[in-house]
Amino acid sequence: MEKLYFVDTYFYVCPKCKKQSMESAYFAVFEKPEIGAARGAGLVTYQCSNCGTTHKSDRVWVNGDVVEVSKAEALKHKLAFESKGSA
Repeated sequence: MEKLYFVDTYFYVCPKCKKQSMESAYFAVFEKPEIGAARGAGLVTYQCSNCGTTHKSDRVWVNGDVVEVSKAEALKHKLAFESKGSA
């Protein structure tokens, strides 16, 4: 099974500056639910677009819209998470 590629356009309220931050993160996974599992385990890092503070994904509540994209598009950007599992 080949990896699938997704972009997550997400937003959250920064715990430090209390402003809303909206960004995009790219994922390479075998199954879409792995994105939620990676977030829950704190494997994704978010950086506030306002104050620059970084937060682990298990420390902030994030709301996002996940859409499948081509491998080429995803690889143009730094991947926030890439599954190491076996297919």
